[in-house]
Amino acid sequence: MKKIIYFATAAVLALSSCGDKEENSSDAPEQPSGQGDVTEKLDNASAQKKLESYATEFINKFKPADQEAAIKALTDLSNLFDKLDSPDRWSKDDDKKVSKKFFVAQYAANLANSLSKRDYSKSTEINEEFVFDFSDYSGIYEEGAEDWTYTESNDIVFKFKTEDGIACEFKAVRANSDIAEQFKDGDETYKISAPAGVTITLNYGGAEVIRTEANVKYDSRKSLEANVSCTVANLKVTSVTKITNNEISDNQSVAIDGTTLLWTEVAAKGNHFTDVSHFEEKVAESEEEEEEEEEGDEEDFNPQDYVTSVNGKVNIMGNIQVSYDIKLDSYFDNFEAFNYDDESEQSVKEYCDAWNKTYNIKFFYSGTDVQQGTFKMQHKLLDSWSYGTGRTYEEWGIQPVIVFEADGTSFAFEDYFNEDKFADTNNQLETLWDKYEEYWD
Repeated sequence: MKKIIYFATAAVLALSSCGDKEENSSDAPEQPSGQGDVTEKLDNASAQKKLESYATEFINKFKPADQEAAIKALTDLSNLFDKLDSPDRWSKDDDKKVSKKFFVAQYAANLANSLSKRDYSKSTEINEEFVFDFSDYSGIYEEGAEDWTYTESNDIVFKFKTEDGIACEFKAVRANSDIAEQFKDGDETYKISAPAGVTITLNYGGAEVIRTEANVKYDSRKSLEANVSCTVANLKVTSVTKITNNEISDNQSVAIDGTTLLWTEVAAKGNHFTDVSHFEEKVAESEEEEEEEEEGDEEDFNPQDYVTSVNGKVNIMGNIQVSYDIKLDSYFDNFEAFNYDDESEQSVKEYCDAWNKTYNIKFFYSGTDVQQGTFKMQHKLLDSWSYGTGRTYEEWGIQPVIVFEADGTSFAFEDYFNEDKFADTNNQLETLWDKYEEYWD
């Protein structure tokens, strides 16, 4: 059952990073502590019982009704942009892209969509054009018969009513300070400036149902720290991204009623991440060599010169922990030589072997250091057929596998996390999805 597989593999797949980042504090989200009660390696049957109890605890934390008002207000605001013309002020510059005028609708739609699909990382994404061109959109806009009426303001404010007649206000306020940088491209110098912070709120019938805060600290060509928090009723998503010359790190968390449900950390180490002068030199060298290079010559850029290691962790309510690291030397050596178009058994098997040598993914329970198992890839026969000549053709693919340390058993994800084994969990998920979908439609 795909939804069960999604839930079971969320720890591995929920590593996407956000746009501009987290709340006023510069501290990264705190990892939830485990119970420490799983002190031995569990066989697959015992692990299944643990996972079912963890899943029940996780699902019961969600209360869709608490987010109903925010979702309805976001949906109605987004729909208004389909019915009303965008403010005339936004189209005064003929050079502006048409897509810019939809940024508020897009933000509202993305936020509602992130809630509906439980992809909470999207709730902290701030539209790039919105951040950089804040002053172009400022003003108070009120819902009219066919368009938005405009009143001058330093903030961006939309006043409207939901289909149920509830008065709402969407408001964005920028910080007083800016961050700025300039880059050279040959003889040209490009300057970039953006607010050091933006606060977005949504008021529904006199009550604040959403608050997003984005703040950036920037030390020119040395470091950047971007923080974002998004609170929707009892649900809070936070993220902190830090960049120095030798490391990029990102921490994210999702909490409900103060309990951290999901916590992730990813870090990439290497060189020249904030060395703008280095990249300016690379651009200049590339332009000089471009005329001399013949068509088909390989590019001079080598990722191994910049990224040396990647590792991360995922923690679900302190109950399930996943750690992973990527051996980049193995990655480049193994995957650059692989023929992705070849679906033969030998080729796919070699790919899986390379993947398993490159990725080291382990999982644990309840916050202990007792390794319960690993995640691997194996080759699988997807299809076979033959023609009149009697010759048989085969198509091979890649299949994720979970391997348990206690007894050495291994299962394909789709076999282990199936509807029969996790019937109760599946029913709980279906009920939760149905409750949420009442508000999306």
